Amino acid sequence: GNLACLMSDSEDDVPIGQLKKDSLDFEGSDDDDVPLSKMKKKTTPASASKKKKKPLVSKPKKSTPSKKSAPSKKSPASKKKPATKKSAPSSKKSSSSSSSPHPTSAPSSSSNPPSSQFYANCAKGEVVQHILRRWWYGISWPGPEPASVPTGYELLFPGVYVCTSGADVGAILDTRDKSTCPCFNNLIKKDAASLIPILVSCLAGQMEECEEDDARAELEKLRKWAGKLNAAKVEKEGAKEAKRLGL
Repeated sequence: GNLACLMSDSEDDVPIGQLKKDSLDFEGSDDDDVPLSKMKKKTTPASASKKKKKPLVSKPKKSTPSKKSAPSKKSPASKKKPATKKSAPSSKKSSSSSSSPHPTSAPSSSSNPPSSQFYANCAKGEVVQHILRRWWYGISWPGPEPASVPTGYELLFPGVYVCTSGADVGAILDTRDKSTCPCFNNLIKKDAASLIPILVSCLAGQMEECEEDDARAELEKLRKWAGKLNAAKVEKEGAKEAKRLGL
């Protein structure tokens, strides 16, 4: 009788059919043992359970009115001045003021020395300039040599001596007459009537010694120019320019 009780209480003696029923009842009470098919029915997709969020609509920003820039004061339209016609410089020059065939002086400018301005601005200045370039062909200066040479000196060149003995060795003795020197300051003191023949004489003397045909032709052009000058007009214009320059 005790053995029968022990066997009835033990699970090992329970019929298989009864075990299946019990196991089903047991399975129903625990979620871990629920079949996958049932779990699918119970569970809902996570995306379905979540509430759809309303899209955030950004509120339009209130645009602050830009500061109105002060209206610029319109300057009254400047009246266009009628273009004045510049009178074309006359190309005709009087015979007295016509430039020589070979002008070499720099253009007149306040920065140039007075002599350069005088050369460039009047015919008398051109005559003086051409004389100074070849004066030795038409002017005899400093004149004949003295009969005796000063004691202790030797001739350096006409009218100029150098001391060769005594305490003043190396000293220069200049006996030339400065008042007749063919320089700018002396020549502009002469009138045009005297200067033009001097220039013609200088050109003639230079042409005699010139051996090149081209150079002789250029000297001949210059001589013809000098021969056509009106001495009175040249002197008048020269005096006016010398006064302007303070010469």
